[in-house]
Amino acid sequence: MLTLPRDGTSGPGLLHSRPSPRRRDFDGRSSRQGSALGSPAPEGQTPLPDESSTHAIAIRPTPWYSPQVLIPMEGMMLGNLVAALAVAMSRFFSDMEARRHEIEAYLSLGASPFEAAKPSILAAIRLGLIPTIAQLASSGVVLIPGMMAGQIMTGGDPLEAAEYQFVVLAALSAITMLGDALITLLLYQRCFTELGQYISPRAR
Repeated sequence: MLTLPRDGTSGPGLLHSRPSPRRRDFDGRSSRQGSALGSPAPEGQTPLPDESSTHAIAIRPTPWYSPQVLIPMEGMMLGNLVAALAVAMSRFFSDMEARRHEIEAYLSLGASPFEAAKPSILAAIRLGLIPTIAQLASSGVVLIPGMMAGQIMTGGDPLEAAEYQFVVLAALSAITMLGDALITLLLYQRCFTELGQYISPRAR
């Protein structure tokens, strides 16, 4: 079973592996004690209402802001988010320029800047989500993600490692979708003047 140091001492790595104690439930099924996704939260632990809630709810270190868990988890999420935002921003500006005449036609017919830019916004969000969706489709079938592979190589339980990785992938998908939507909604305003006229990239 993979556990985190709770006595404040530093260990040789982020997670320590030890044999996973098992018990028998009343119905005869085997279950792991202290499962990362099934054990109650320690007293006094307060998860944050953002992406840091992932490690606070699923991994549950003590304290919840333990740098050994917080820094790697936030690094994985922010690293994937930056890559997705770069793809979405590039697609948004290229699509806006390709649709220049269409956007001007929308504006001349009385459409708002958001209505004219909406197709480009949706296209940018879809393209930004493609790497994350491809990773979700191949995880566990074609490849084993890095976090899960590291826990298995250190002697951890593969099922528990899969639980950790599932939580991380779900959090990555959510933060990528929200980040792409937010950045494109903020960027489209730079493509128009205060009077609602489209600005060419050369004139910006």
